[in-house]
Amino acid sequence: MKPNYQNNEAARWFQMITENPSQIPFFFTYRGENYTGFSNDKMTLLSRENCKTNEKENVTLRFKVDDTLEATVLCTFYQAYGAAEWTVWFENTGNENSGILENPHTEMLFSGEKPVLKGIYGDAVNQYRPYAFELDRESAHFISDIGRATHINFPYFNLEYGDRGVMLAIGWAGTWEANFHQTDAGVLYSGRSAINLKTYLKPGEKIRTALYLAAFYTVRDENYATNYWRNWFIHCSMPKADKTGAEIEPFSTTCFADDTGRLNSDGSISEGFDTWKPTMDKILEEKIPINFRWFDAGWYIAPDLGSADPGTADCVKTHCKLHLNMV
Repeated sequence: MKPNYQNNEAARWFQMITENPSQIPFFFTYRGENYTGFSNDKMTLLSRENCKTNEKENVTLRFKVDDTLEATVLCTFYQAYGAAEWTVWFENTGNENSGILENPHTEMLFSGEKPVLKGIYGDAVNQYRPYAFELDRESAHFISDIGRATHINFPYFNLEYGDRGVMLAIGWAGTWEANFHQTDAGVLYSGRSAINLKTYLKPGEKIRTALYLAAFYTVRDENYATNYWRNWFIHCSMPKADKTGAEIEPFSTTCFADDTGRLNSDGSISEGFDTWKPTMDKILEEKIPINFRWFDAGWYIAPDLGSADPGTADCVKTHCKLHLNMV
């Protein structure tokens, strides 16, 4: 049985922002004018679509900002978890270039005693180290500006405040930034994707922001919050079917850790036929039933636009043949 983390306060908040879009926690600047939410006095609501099931409610709002720019807000609420998501799309539906669009981001304020931000850093130099910031004493700032969204910092945050808390996430595969600092009214959270975005859209062009998530929980306990997040993620976020609709079944995979790597001058790791093939041969010989081999690095283009390893192409082809023989 799925656990039930229903949160009436979170449900009322979601209803409030979708019925009054000026309260959607999203901000941007367009043609030099600052926009707070999606207010009727600055834009026109073109359409509203609602779709509600036993598990979630989807609300899609489409706005006309001016003769060239439209904004579409996709909002989702998971009733059993008190979790809300929102993503914003901007599209040029006109016949000429739009005005300058810049600094799209989300902001939220959380009020409660002894606010503490918890989480872990990303991989590489940080090696998933945990952190805890007492926000009434210090601010917290995170940035990922190299295009690898979880390489140094993770865009997932656990903010405890008062007798409750919220899990926050920035669902995005590119650059992102998150800031947390204490104000007189509470902790102000700011999250953005596509750092320093300042652009116009040509006719027909369309761009989107990250998917922002706020998952509200009602017990200030780290173990409770962790299990709450895991349950939401498994039941509501993890894929359950492939593109054909077939249910995803368990599979096995392997990664050769120590016997396949060669360090390149650019710091990357190449894989060569002479390094990984003996291990693969042994797997085939022993008939170890693996479905996929995790190919971690050495398959991409080097900074000089050449291959990271002269044998990489042959390596990939041979790997594909071996995989087909095993399936």
